[in-house]
Amino acid sequence: MPPDLRVRVCSVESCQKEQYTRGWCRAHYSRWWKYGDPLFSPRASLEERFLAKVKKGSARKCWEWTGSTAGRGYGRFRFNGSLVQANRFSYELCVGEIPAGFEVDHLCRNPSCVNPVHLEAVTPEENRRRRVLANSVKTKCAKGHPFDAKNTAYERGGKKRSCRTCHRLRERGRRQRLKEEV
Repeated sequence: MPPDLRVRVCSVESCQKEQYTRGWCRAHYSRWWKYGDPLFSPRASLEERFLAKVKKGSARKCWEWTGSTAGRGYGRFRFNGSLVQANRFSYELCVGEIPAGFEVDHLCRNPSCVNPVHLEAVTPEENRRRRVLANSVKTKCAKGHPFDAKNTAYERGGKKRSCRTCHRLRERGRRQRLKEEV
């Protein structure tokens, strides 16, 4: 039989069903579409499903979330038909219930980390205070320019700082775009 007339089979090992799309049969494609994993098994425990999306390091290192993410790199996990934050799920799974009105703070400052040792339940005020403190010790902006007396501008009564070099480059680009529009 010519090679182009042969029936292609699912690329999942030990599955002999006819290929549907993306190299998978209908069943595996449906699992990928619904759960994000062609090998998902409804019989897998909740903990197994969660840990399948975690790249674990040692107990001291970050456990990187490899599943879907929301804005700013925070992991998302489907639980009981809705999306929950992966870090909150990890905390509740390994440590216990998060008290009402509390947030989960990343002690490591890595939003994709789900290591329960790196997570702590704190009030929203404490979480904001820690975030401001962590940003205040940074010596460079996100683009690598130094935060020094010459290159730092302060906004909001001295509470927020910005990089003058980055601002200058943004303004230069904005003016260039305006010239091109004319």
